[in-house]
Amino acid sequence: MKALLGAILTLFVTIPVAGQSVRVVESLDTLQARARADSNDAAVHYNLAMGFWSKKRYDDAEHSLRQAIAIEPQFADAYLALGIVHNWDADYWKRIRRQGGDTLIAQTNKQWGHYYRQAFLLDPLVDLKMLGATYKIYGENHFSRGLEDLVEGRYDKAFDHFDNQLKHDRDRHPLDSLEGDLWFHGLAAAHLNRYDVAVEDYGFLLDRARKQSESDSSDQIPLELNDYRYMMAVLQQRLGKNDAAMQLYQEVLENDLGNYMAHVQLARMFEAAQQWDRAIAERRRAVETNPDDASLLLDLGITLGRAGQFEPAMESLAQARDLNPRDCRALFWMGTAALQLNQRDHAREAFAQFVAMAPSRYERQITLARQRLTELQ
Repeated sequence: MKALLGAILTLFVTIPVAGQSVRVVESLDTLQARARADSNDAAVHYNLAMGFWSKKRYDDAEHSLRQAIAIEPQFADAYLALGIVHNWDADYWKRIRRQGGDTLIAQTNKQWGHYYRQAFLLDPLVDLKMLGATYKIYGENHFSRGLEDLVEGRYDKAFDHFDNQLKHDRDRHPLDSLEGDLWFHGLAAAHLNRYDVAVEDYGFLLDRARKQSESDSSDQIPLELNDYRYMMAVLQQRLGKNDAAMQLYQEVLENDLGNYMAHVQLARMFEAAQQWDRAIAERRRAVETNPDDASLLLDLGITLGRAGQFEPAMESLAQARDLNPRDCRALFWMGTAALQLNQRDHAREAFAQFVAMAPSRYERQITLARQRLTELQ
C-alpha cells in the first residue's frame, strides 16, 4: 500500500510547488511558548512543527517533529510529516548534494522514506491531508482530481471522483487491471468509515495478489500482498469482524516477522475481549520485535495491570520510564499499580513525578493523581 501510494503520487506531482503551504491559526510565538511550558507533550511539538513549516523553517520543523516522536513513538501523523518535511526545502537538498553527491541524496531519500512508511505501518488510515502541503496533482480526469482531493483531506469528494473513474474504467478494462482505481477508491471509502466498500475493493486486490503469488515460481512473497493483507486486517477489525482480522494479522506475521504493529493490533482485540493471557503474549511479542520503542513496554505494563498482574506491570512500566523518561504516562500507571500492591511510598513518588512533568492536556489524569496524593498523605 505504501509503495503504491508513493508510486502513484510520483507520477502526478511536481516538487516544489508554488502556493502550497501549511496553514496555521496560532502565531509562532504562541506555539513556541506552549512548547516551553508543555515540553513533554508530543502534540504540542507537532503543532510547533507546523508553525515552523508555515514559515518555511524546515530544519526547525524537523527538530520539533523529532521531539514529538521521541516522546510518542506511535505518533503516525508526526512520522508522515517528518517523511515529507524537506520536500520543499531546496537549500537542504543543495546542502546534501554538496556533502555527498548523488550517493548521499539516495541515502537521505531512503531515510525520509522510512519515516513515511512508518506512518502507514502505525496507521494505514493516517490522515493524508498533510500530503497536500507538498504534493500538487495535475490532470483533468476523475482519477487525478480524486488524488488531489485525497491529499487535501477532502475524502468525500475524493471518493466521488474515484467512484466515477472506477465506473468508467471497468466498462472498458478488466477489473484486475484497475489496481490504482480500486486502491484509492477503497482508501477514500475507508477514510469515510465506509469499511464495507473498502473491504470489497481490497478483497479483490488481495485475492488477485494471492493468485499471482501462487502462480509465481519464486519463493518471494510480493510486498504488495502483505500490504493488502495488513490493510484488509485493519478494515475487518474496524468492522468488528475480529476472526477474519486475526487470521489476516497472523498471515502478515508469517510473511513479515518485523511487523510489530500486527502484534499490537492482535493485542488490542484480545484485550477488548478480556482474553488477558493472549493479549499479554501479543504485547510481549511486539516488545521483542521492536525493543527500542518504549511505548510498547508502556502498553504491556498497562495490559498487565488490567489483567491484575501488578508486579510484572510495575517492571514493564519502570522499563518504559527508563527507556523514555519524557513520556510521563508510565509514571501515572506505576502509581496506580503501586497502590494495588500497597506500596504507598512508591505510589506517592510516582504520582508526584507525574504531576510535576505531565502536559496540561492530561488534566483528568493530573486531577486523579493529585487526589491519590492527598489520600496518601
